[in-house]
Amino acid sequence: MKSAQTREVAKERTSTPRKSVLFCPTCGRRAPVEGDWVVTERSVDGDCRRAYGCPACGRTLVDQPVFEASIPA
Repeated sequence: MKSAQTREVAKERTSTPRKSVLFCPTCGRRAPVEGDWVVTERSVDGDCRRAYGCPACGRTLVDQPVFEASIPA
């Protein structure tokens, strides 16, 4: 039988968000990076950039460069 303290620690671990979760500050939506975010890639001054947008409210959450090592072959 598990103690109340053990159950609380287990509950705390499962309720802690993963590190790869994006949060939308506008509408409060959260989902894994691999989730259904609107992902767009574009070229800016010769550099490839990837943006993650919220499908619920349209806010851009992340806009970052894409490095060659992260581009699928």
